[in-house]
Order: sequence, then C-alpha cells, then structure tokens
Amino acid sequence: NSSPTMAFEKEDSKVNGFAGCNNYFSTYTIDGNNLSFGPAGATRKLCPDMSVEQAFLGILPKIARYEIVKKELYLYDQADELLIAAFSL
Repeated sequence: NSSPTMAFEKEDSKVNGFAGCNNYFSTYTIDGNNLSFGPAGATRKLCPDMSVEQAFLGILPKIARYEIVKKELYLYDQADELLIAAFSL
C-alpha cells in the first residue's frame, strides 16, 4: 500500500507517518484553523515508484489551514484549494 499516512502528536507538535515509500517526520504549528509544517525528514529507502511520496512531501509545505468534518481531515493551501482529504481509521 502506497497511501500516505499522518499521525499527529499533540504533546510535542510532531507529525509522522508513511509518505508512500519511506517514513517521514516533521513538526507542525496550529493557530486556530491555520496549520503549517516544518521541514520534513524521511528515511532513505528507494522504491520503484517514488511519485506518490514526492507529491505528498511536496504538498506538506503548501498546507495553510485545516478543517475537520466528522472523522475526515481536509487540508487546504493559501488559495483555499483542497490539497489532501484524509480519513481517520
């Protein structure tokens, strides 16, 4: 499965998960509904298809705000364009 995941750690404002090939980690800041991520680091495994991971990690710095509807997380950029829709398991 190459679907990225996100796990937020509230206590130390860290986020980590699976980016499509490698595990990644970063920090995040929330102010109201505004959300931003610090620089992401990742393990360095090479997979045959890195496109999902490259797209996902390229989107993280563009995220500007979030919205939660039921168990769904929506992440938007500065222009209010939907970048990621995530579903809680």
